[in-house]
Amino acid sequence: DWRELFNQLPNVPVGYSRQRAFSNMTLRQVIELADEMDEPPLRLTEKSCTDYAIQINSLLNWAAKEEILTKNAAKGLAPPRARLGGAR
Repeated sequence: DWRELFNQLPNVPVGYSRQRAFSNMTLRQVIELADEMDEPPLRLTEKSCTDYAIQINSLLNWAAKEEILTKNAAKGLAPPRARLGGAR
């Protein structure tokens, strides 16, 4: 679900895919584990969330143009503003 992904972007830990603590987990599991940590990791900034949204939309627009998909299901979606207080 694209809406859920975009809504969760501000909760994604920075560099989670390179950290062993998060290996072999779904994104939802990564966010839950990060929330439970004594010292929660930094999260994606608002700019990073926006950059990811642009990249995702570009890919889906291309796929729709090439008729791989019938339409861009994420068209018009944007991530919410990052958490207050910066990247944490």
